[in-house]
Amino acid sequence: MELLEWDVYELSSAKEPLIGVSCRRKIREFSIKENINLLVDNATDVEGRVRFAVLSGSSIKKIEAFLKTVFPDIKVKKKLEKVKNPVLSRLSTNIEK
Repeated sequence: MELLEWDVYELSSAKEPLIGVSCRRKIREFSIKENINLLVDNATDVEGRVRFAVLSGSSIKKIEAFLKTVFPDIKVKKKLEKVKNPVLSRLSTNIEK
C-alpha cells in the first residue's frame, strides 16, 4: 500500500492570535463542509502559529479565501512538500534520515 503524501502550510498573523480562538476548529469544520482532506494542529516549535496539511498537489485557494474572511491579515506559507504521515506540531520531526 502506498502512503499518502501531504503538503504542509503554516499560518501566522501579526495582529490576530491564532491560538485560543478556535482557529483549528474553524479550519477543520470548513474542510469537512467543503469535502477537503485536511489535517490541522497548533505549532509547538514556533509560538502563535497553526499548521495544516492537504494532500500533496491539492489547491488551497478555497482554504486561503476562507481564512482571509476570519483572519484578514493571515499569512499562509508552504513549509514542506510530499511528506508521508506528517507531524504538524514540530516540523523537524518530519526530516527523514
